[in-house]
Amino acid sequence: WSVGRLAVVPHGVSFIAVGACRVGRNGTEVATEQQELSTFETYKVENFRTFRGDPGYFVPEELKMQRWISPAHRLADAFNASTAATASVAQIDVATGAAGGSLSMLPGVRDQVHNEAFNSTFWIETVKGEDGVEEYTQLQYLQSVFMDFKKFGDDEDAFCNQAPEPLPLRCRIKWRHVMLN
Repeated sequence: WSVGRLAVVPHGVSFIAVGACRVGRNGTEVATEQQELSTFETYKVENFRTFRGDPGYFVPEELKMQRWISPAHRLADAFNASTAATASVAQIDVATGAAGGSLSMLPGVRDQVHNEAFNSTFWIETVKGEDGVEEYTQLQYLQSVFMDFKKFGDDEDAFCNQAPEPLPLRCRIKWRHVMLN
């Protein structure tokens, strides 16, 4: 790895995410990758939460009908083909699952919401005008935390109701929390 990110989240989670930085990436290639991200099933709202195999759990019907079904489209909107054609991009990817990465939690937090993994990608995009002069630089990011919430009130699963702490993963609601800008 060549880059690292250390963070402490106010509610008791800290992590070290390590990865690599690629400088001088072609803006058009990055814009295409960001457009593809908006079609990934894992970033669609209805696939963020899973409860008893129902991907629509907690997702209002009106949200499924709107463009916000995949928040990753915002990346492609802000860095489209016309601006990307003249851009140079530095891309930084880090993850807690990489060799040397770690994720730790205070015991009480871990018992309620077990955080499995953290990943993030940052794009530093320098956009130039047709004359080759830099017009602006922008930062975009996409990061996700994989969370396992404790199931409550599930009378059908006697195993989970009597399982000792820490609860096995099957006794948790899995959720990918995605943040982007």
